[in-house]
Amino acid sequence: ALAARVRVGGQADAVLFDGDGAALLALLRELAAGEGPICPVLRPGADGLYPPDMLLRERAVSTNTAAAGGNAALLSL
Repeated sequence: ALAARVRVGGQADAVLFDGDGAALLALLRELAAGEGPICPVLRPGADGLYPPDMLLRERAVSTNTAAAGGNAALLSL
């Protein structure tokens, strides 16, 4: 089920890693040499799980419902 939700290719928002120190160092060097923004490398905790709060993308949407009725005076506030 997870494989269907994972996007491969393009710019990554995070990298999930589970391996030894040498492999981690190689991965960090590869990421540092790449272009684009820095992305976090996440390792599983003692429970074997990745931090769920780091695997979500938050979006905020704001709709101005007070001015939606067409009252121009509200738009000038």
